[in-house]
Amino acid sequence: MIEENKNINEILIEGGKYLKSKCIDNSDNEIEIFILHLLSCSKIELFYKKHEKLSKNQIIKLNKWIGRRADGEPVQYIISSSSFYGRDYFIDKNVFIPRPESEILISEAILNIAQKNNPSIFEIGTGSGCLSITLGIECPQAEIISIDISDSALKVANVNAQHYNVENISFKNLDFFNDGIYNFGRHDLIISNPPYIPKIEMDTLMLEVSEHEPHNSLTDNKDGLEFYRKFSNDLPYILKENGLAIFEVGAGDHPNKAKEIFNNSNSNTQLLKDYNGDNRVLKVWN
Repeated sequence: MIEENKNINEILIEGGKYLKSKCIDNSDNEIEIFILHLLSCSKIELFYKKHEKLSKNQIIKLNKWIGRRADGEPVQYIISSSSFYGRDYFIDKNVFIPRPESEILISEAILNIAQKNNPSIFEIGTGSGCLSITLGIECPQAEIISIDISDSALKVANVNAQHYNVENISFKNLDFFNDGIYNFGRHDLIISNPPYIPKIEMDTLMLEVSEHEPHNSLTDNKDGLEFYRKFSNDLPYILKENGLAIFEVGAGDHPNKAKEIFNNSNSNTQLLKDYNGDNRVLKVWN
């Protein structure tokens, strides 16, 4: 792959070409991400370093990363970092990789709770903690409870919360389907990016998703609607009057199916579109 005695500019070109030959999209951008992470520098700083050379150890590490990426492993797992809402989060293979589309959940949440005094927020499905931590930072007056069935995921979330010195979140290791979430009372905001990919569609996912990201973060192993049915049953007991629930939804007809579940229980609903014009967020209120 990358040989010694190449300057950074040459490495960017050769690395990008190599990843492109392995059918990696955005190969030029991804090799740049590797270099930025390797050197712990900004893009502007990298611009002025392009004629410098990497050390032997840096070349060895970079080639390992490139090899892993060529085998289909996502960049975020390789560098143990993913950006969300302008902040970097530590991640590993125990958690779902945060997506830009999920930032709409945050924007809508902030819009609805910013004017409330000490709002109570309840998140189902902590993962990396990016949703709760972002809300904890942007709404420091909020009191947040975030639950996840995976203790390994909660360890990741705690690392991120400590990194950003966020102290208004209580992480709980609970099973949404079997543990008593009613014990935590009612909340001003319920937020979740639940597993919504139908089991029959798992084989259609990109291999870097299906082979590397935790399946319990992707699918309910049924029709992708089990969490929404449970939410529909639980909302009267966990959502305050004039409260709001915000959920991410899937592609195709999934948003309308999820919406119908709540409409059938006499809830008010609204679908919001993402940056690509696709229905991505479902708002629910009583």
